[in-house]
Amino acid sequence: MKNNNIIQYNSFNRETMQRVLNPKPWLLERLIPCRIDIKSDGKKELDFPIGWTNFNIPVDQLNADRLEINAQAVRTGNGIVMVDIDTKDLSALDRDISDWVEERLAMIDTFTVETTKGYHFYFKCDENMANQVRVSNHVDIRADGGCGIIATNNSEFSYRVICDI
Repeated sequence: MKNNNIIQYNSFNRETMQRVLNPKPWLLERLIPCRIDIKSDGKKELDFPIGWTNFNIPVDQLNADRLEINAQAVRTGNGIVMVDIDTKDLSALDRDISDWVEERLAMIDTFTVETTKGYHFYFKCDENMANQVRVSNHVDIRADGGCGIIATNNSEFSYRVICDI
């Protein structure tokens, strides 16, 4: 796997992501420029270009001019789902999910991002799925109309690609 630390120091554009990650076409087609910050209440705040959930608008035609871009996200849905695990403390998860996460981390068999709080696992999916929040303790599913951050230069967050299959 390539060294992804360069992401922290480069502008967040399609060419940089292609050079650093050498991603598969499915990923490049889904990269969305965005902004991630901490709100005054300590929660994460995300801002995206208008129309980012519309797969009829190619990513390179999204207008992000109004944003001060500091991150890149992957648009989910339309054949891609992301399992969002919001903890690295696997004992906080239900046992079957904890086992599943341990297996995924050991196998490194899908595009995976280690986040500030946990992990994002990306999978191909033949059926349309809706986003599902709290399917279990610390577990969300991002699908149609969803996304997952994969890189930022905001020092309050950490997103590191640990498997770029």
